[in-house]
Amino acid sequence: MSKYLKSITGKIFLILVLLFCSSFLFAGPLKIAYVDSEKIMSQYEEANNIRLSLESEFKSWDDELKEMESEIAELETKYEQQQSTMLESAKTEAEKKIMMKYEKRKIFYEEIMGENGKLARRQVELMQPILEKIQNVIQEIREKESISIIFEVLNSGIIDADPELDISDKIIEALNNLK
Repeated sequence: MSKYLKSITGKIFLILVLLFCSSFLFAGPLKIAYVDSEKIMSQYEEANNIRLSLESEFKSWDDELKEMESEIAELETKYEQQQSTMLESAKTEAEKKIMMKYEKRKIFYEEIMGENGKLARRQVELMQPILEKIQNVIQEIREKESISIIFEVLNSGIIDADPELDISDKIIEALNNLK
């Protein structure tokens, strides 16, 4: 790289650094806060109600799965006990019946608990309004208190911070007072 290009590149870099630094000087003090989303979700009453509702729905689906597994185990036990006295056609029929039960269970499991299953869709359906409320409350508090940046403690890489910067309790209080 020529001396001229190095000189220009250095000057441009210096100008950019000065512009960046001066924008903070004229913008006023930088106010930082953080939130603990896990704490918010565990102490926000409406989120807890939805979690309980989801757990109830999951329990009924899980009970169905356990019933299917019980039926399969029963069929397998019966087959193993009677296999030595069964005709070849009866063995084939029993094996086919067991395989069909396994397949039915697998389909049910995927339909309910698969990546795009009922449970995942239901969770999104119920949690989306909650997440929007949380985001709106965070935005309101950020604007009201002139906070420049709010970090989420679990995903930000924050190792240690002054507890005074934690606005999670303010958010929880505001959310629980929304009604």
